[in-house]
Amino acid sequence: MTRPPDASTQILVDDLGDPAGPSLGDDAFHHLSRALRLRPGESVRAVDGAGGWVHCTFDGSTRLVPTGAAGLEAAPEQPISVAFVPVKGDRPELVVQKLTELGVDRIVITSSERSVVRWDGERAERHRRRLEKVSVEALQQCRRLWLPRIELIPLASLLADGAVLADMDGDRSVEVGRTVVVGPEGGWTDRERAEASRPAVALGPHVLRADLPAIHKVLKSRGLATANIGLVSDIIACPGMDYCALATARSIPVAQEIATHFDALKLEHDIGPLKIKISGCINACGHHHVGHIGILGLDRAGVENYQITLGGDGTEDAALGERTGPGFAYDQ
Repeated sequence: MTRPPDASTQILVDDLGDPAGPSLGDDAFHHLSRALRLRPGESVRAVDGAGGWVHCTFDGSTRLVPTGAAGLEAAPEQPISVAFVPVKGDRPELVVQKLTELGVDRIVITSSERSVVRWDGERAERHRRRLEKVSVEALQQCRRLWLPRIELIPLASLLADGAVLADMDGDRSVEVGRTVVVGPEGGWTDRERAEASRPAVALGPHVLRADLPAIHKVLKSRGLATANIGLVSDIIACPGMDYCALATARSIPVAQEIATHFDALKLEHDIGPLKIKISGCINACGHHHVGHIGILGLDRAGVENYQITLGGDGTEDAALGERTGPGFAYDQ
């Protein structure tokens, strides 16, 4: 797939192949011209929500001007599906927004015997359209190319197709399947558990807000749900030379190597609380000087050089770490 060029923003359109250029609906035109206040000539990535994109410019009219660059991203080989029972308030919008940003391919709205919120008939379709609009806004903001499908499916149908219930009493050793169903505030009934064709799974030992497990499930599938707060892999690092023009050394690769090393050894919990902080220059945006272990990246004759400090403390008992000795090169 050809990587899409950078653009000022992204917008969903109905027809990428329109010879006159992608047409902007009222909402899309208002978003570009009023909300974002794009000036004529600024770049826009037009997408169709099915992997297709066209690089365009905005000329102030209701049609975008293609620049010639275009491409198509293949559909995911292993699509992820999440189903949830809606709760009161704006929580369903938050769930759909975050699931879209995390890359979920199919979002299913269902119901249960203990549902407080009941979406039936035309009301259900009206809510589905509203959530679809939330998903479109999230797609445009996060720049993904595939718009997730938002469907209304009865719980019995989901369970018959092999969906997995998320339940505190579930088996934590069972790998979560491609579809997990997050229940209502009151949990699942015995009858609903009995209808499931696969064992329920537990996403954690605690009682979670009804909207949280849906997001947690996707984070877990992406390897982003590790409970490591305050441990050796919970590293604070500035952007470093990869992203900051002021930096004199890289920070992110150093943090990644440290986290990967200790994860491979499975020593995080044995070591216990340990704060590592990394800065890529003397501006100290990573607050290395108050880390239990501080790492400061500098430039020495064109070579990345790192100094180590020990014993820093960023709490109310603040203390500056002491330098251990001469610095050393990145590859050492």
